[in-house]
Amino acid sequence: VDRFGPRPVAVSALALMAAATVPFAFVTAGTSPVVLALVLFVRGLGLGAVLVPILSSAYTGLSRDQFPHASMFTRGAQQLGGAIGVAAVAVVLQAGLAHGPADAALHPAFWVMAVVTALGVVPALRLPGRAEAGDPHPSYGVGHPGHERRLGTDDHQVDAEVGGQRGDRFGV
Repeated sequence: VDRFGPRPVAVSALALMAAATVPFAFVTAGTSPVVLALVLFVRGLGLGAVLVPILSSAYTGLSRDQFPHASMFTRGAQQLGGAIGVAAVAVVLQAGLAHGPADAALHPAFWVMAVVTALGVVPALRLPGRAEAGDPHPSYGVGHPGHERRLGTDDHQVDAEVGGQRGDRFGV
């Protein structure tokens, strides 16, 4: 992430995850468990690689006292996204099971996962790019002194007045 910036790392990792999901759409009862394990390993590498730039970008420029709020927000977003994703795949899988055998029902579910993973590239393109050479405070990273922002704001937003006190749009 430090060398390339969050955007290219996240986009590449999402592309890797989407590509590594596609083989599961072609699995049959005769597919080797070794092949499945290797493809799952590659998908796991992509998942691990996508989390680092996204989470490091979430903490960009925050002061240390804002970390707990950011942590709570990012963890909540992960939980919500996971729950919605599992529910969506379960609906597709259940619909497939109503019309055919289990292996045939799994194929559309994996296609849905591959497409949704690939669509993750769109918001990932909004992540910061590579820092300029010599920039002591790159556009990503954690709590650089003198280069802090309020949680939920960016360079074009102004902190909102919350209850007569300075705060951000989340009221922290």
